[in-house]
Amino acid sequence: MREVERRARSSLVQLDIKNIGGSVGSSMIIACMMARLAEEHGGYRYLVKDDSRPGNPGQMLVGFSHKPHEKPQSIDPELPATAMEVDLDKAFGGSIPKLYESHLGNEIEARHAARLDEATDVVEKAIAGRLGSGAVDGKIQVHVAAVRR
Repeated sequence: MREVERRARSSLVQLDIKNIGGSVGSSMIIACMMARLAEEHGGYRYLVKDDSRPGNPGQMLVGFSHKPHEKPQSIDPELPATAMEVDLDKAFGGSIPKLYESHLGNEIEARHAARLDEATDVVEKAIAGRLGSGAVDGKIQVHVAAVRR
């Protein structure tokens, strides 16, 4: 991810994906970069993003706010009213209970039910180590593949 253009309260960023990898890991890296960008812009807690940029695949406009539910156009006139808002303080903490309700949780239980708590502890420590603890308000996306001989 690189910042293409910095504006007063927004940035135009370009995501260049060179190798397809795990969606969870990739999403975590992108989220960490967005949080760092929000901090560089002035310690903003909320961001709004628009990744539907016709003719510019991989490009998104990200706006920054100190308060929730600010109209995206007041942050940057190019942001649509439907731009998705993210509370960075809630972006990662609290994701662990969602693991139990996710496809990933089901896959872990199907393979070795007794190890779901262990997997949850590992994930929780990894997230807290990178981003600190706190609540999560968002969705989990997981792709599971199994190869058998």
